[in-house]
Amino acid sequence: MKNFSSTFHFSFLLFGVVVSLIMLFSGINHVIHSESSEERNLEVRTYGYGSGFGYKIISEEKLLIQQNNIPSLEQNQPFCSQGEAKKVANLVISKLERGENPAISYSELKEMQIIFKCAE
Repeated sequence: MKNFSSTFHFSFLLFGVVVSLIMLFSGINHVIHSESSEERNLEVRTYGYGSGFGYKIISEEKLLIQQNNIPSLEQNQPFCSQGEAKKVANLVISKLERGENPAISYSELKEMQIIFKCAE
């Protein structure tokens, strides 16, 4: 009986996580696709984070994406400069505007010559 109860609780928890993820992605998808890119007015805001920089992508004063660290790296490493954070954020925006997955790959970071180890 205890095994059934544990399985039921796990299944219920898993169902809740799946439903939450679906709601999150459909909400972001609605914001991204509900208006033209000019009407959406996506904005990049860079900020200091730890020993480096991160970025936020804002739409109509609503936070869509907050990226504290360089994506696709195993370790948590903030961007070395505001310019690099902004460059990556602009690529994310261009992907969103084309309706693509906004994920940034390691090879894209290399192509943009993003520095992975900041000078101390």
